[in-house]
Amino acid sequence: MSIKRIIFDLDNTLIDWKEEYWNTVKETFMELHLQCNDETVNRVKCAVDMYEDGIRMTYNKQLMQEAIEKELGYMLPQEFINIWLKYLGECVPEKVDESLIKTLEYLKNKYELVVLSNWFKSSQDARLKKASLYKFFTATYMTESFPMKPNKEAFEIAKGKYKENECVMVGDNFEVDIKGAIAVGMNAIYLNKNDKSIEQNSHVMATIHNIQELKQVI
Repeated sequence: MSIKRIIFDLDNTLIDWKEEYWNTVKETFMELHLQCNDETVNRVKCAVDMYEDGIRMTYNKQLMQEAIEKELGYMLPQEFINIWLKYLGECVPEKVDESLIKTLEYLKNKYELVVLSNWFKSSQDARLKKASLYKFFTATYMTESFPMKPNKEAFEIAKGKYKENECVMVGDNFEVDIKGAIAVGMNAIYLNKNDKSIEQNSHVMATIHNIQELKQVI
């Protein structure tokens, strides 16, 4: 059966995540007139990692802030999480790769394109808009109201009205994006930017090293 919908991961697939983006924590603390140093940032990073340990199923602002407060050892102003997400929404490269734009333009003429990301919708949508990518997608699915990848519910929601074999997941995280999609019977294309070794019997539709290669494999 032919492919009708392409489901894209966002971070490090459409928009690279750079370590410098964690400076948004310092910007947030500054706006709130709070002290912040590198240790503070590292503790926030640790809290996010612990939040994503598979125990919590969705991204919830209150629970995320509580996780950060627990790691820091003190309470934060209630508006902390929304201010931080606002700054995260600005985290895109100064110049988006023109080849990415051209590839999405090409694919949009042939398929329905959507985004499925494990994070908060406000900041992820803002990043897509700031990078001038939002217009290529008919929908963006962020895991605030349903279980995060690799849980099957995430892929079932992202496929929309289509059957699993009419969709293909494109992502850079083999465990989360690729194995999760394959487990529900969906096609999967692994964006392997760093030539990581993968399971021989992984049943991936294709392995690519940059988004532009999608035009050759689907």
